Amino acid sequence: MATATTGEWGKYYETAEQRRHLAGGDPLKRHLERYILRERCLFVGSSLVLLALVTTFCVVLTR
Repeated sequence: MATATTGEWGKYYETAEQRRHLAGGDPLKRHLERYILRERCLFVGSSLVLLALVTTFCVVLTR
């Protein structure tokens, strides 16, 4: 059983990075970006719903 040299490991990590880039990048980074985008969309959506409810409440109170 032969152990890999430092140069062989460097080549492995270099080609692994290239393959990961061709496949769309780091899966964990993509997951985190989608998670952050989803959280922002939910925040904006819930803020708009709350704004609509408060506006409706104020309009009803002023009548």
